[in-house]
Amino acid sequence: MRTDMNLVATGDIAKLAGVTVDAVAQWARRHPDFPEPVAVTSGGKIWQREDVEIWLRATGRIQTQTRRQAVQS
Repeated sequence: MRTDMNLVATGDIAKLAGVTVDAVAQWARRHPDFPEPVAVTSGGKIWQREDVEIWLRATGRIQTQTRRQAVQS
């Protein structure tokens, strides 16, 4: 368990984007613009949450608002 909420692991990114951890691992391998991890631990790679969220938004993999909010706008 991480104490710094500004850090995310592969599983956290998968939850943010609504995909599998395998999909996140592929993004990290295949997309040169995917953020660099800030650390590698025995549990895996760790990223800055803000960097990942920016990348997810820029690539259309996460929405800035829910569909319900978009319909209500």
